[in-house]
Amino acid sequence: MSELLRRACDEARKGNSNIKQQVRDIGNKFLNNVEISAQEALYIILQLPMRKSSREVVFINTAPPEDRVELLKPINDIKQMEDDCEEIFTSSLLKKYTQRPQRLEHVTLADFAAWYNISYKPYVKKTVEVDVDNLPLETSNDDQNDDEEDTFDTCNSNVQKYKMRAKARIIRSVCFNQQIDPEKQYRELIMLFSSWRSENTDLIRNCSSYEEHFLLIKDKIANQMKQYAICSEDLDKIQEQLSNTEGSNDLYDYAMIAPASQSMQRMQMRL
Repeated sequence: MSELLRRACDEARKGNSNIKQQVRDIGNKFLNNVEISAQEALYIILQLPMRKSSREVVFINTAPPEDRVELLKPINDIKQMEDDCEEIFTSSLLKKYTQRPQRLEHVTLADFAAWYNISYKPYVKKTVEVDVDNLPLETSNDDQNDDEEDTFDTCNSNVQKYKMRAKARIIRSVCFNQQIDPEKQYRELIMLFSSWRSENTDLIRNCSSYEEHFLLIKDKIANQMKQYAICSEDLDKIQEQLSNTEGSNDLYDYAMIAPASQSMQRMQMRL
């Protein structure tokens, strides 16, 4: 990279361009080139995957609506929408959860994100035509399993199919700090581990605060958290210990976090 920038500087000096153009040429060289290792170059050339995992990970944006960022649909999709449709943003996980079928009414957001897949297919209106025997004309849709309940997206004219996965996803969320944002943390726990339809009303119900609502259903939330937040208390203790140690010059505090690390390093250096 240093040699590339050096050549770019020499070429800029030899040219008849002004200072602004010279800086722009050098900047383009820097932005359009990157220095990578031989191993990474080999993986890119052979189109090998950079990473592999046995579980899929999904992020649930549990921040308040005013703190979230939504993505607009492509302009071609917006033009094909109905005139009275106001769904100009792409469908998010939270929106899919609120539009779930009635059979999933009591499924929590954590379970929905971890265990369910959603597939889309164009909506086909049922035919009223009859065959030569004066019976309803059979179509390919008649052979499909009717046990699964579908939902219809009026803006996109799509039918949404909900199917349970064989292996659960790993869920991630914002994880608000209880000391800094206690109300946001209570809201997040209610949002993840209880069932709801409307984010503005169901998360707080008739309570004066999210903490009050959390205390009413804390047993239900605790049972759900056992599935998805197994080591949350241990991690909170470690984070609290690290926060208390941060800024401290006492070597004893760091020795308590990793008591055997220095002795292992000395043994490796001797070997």
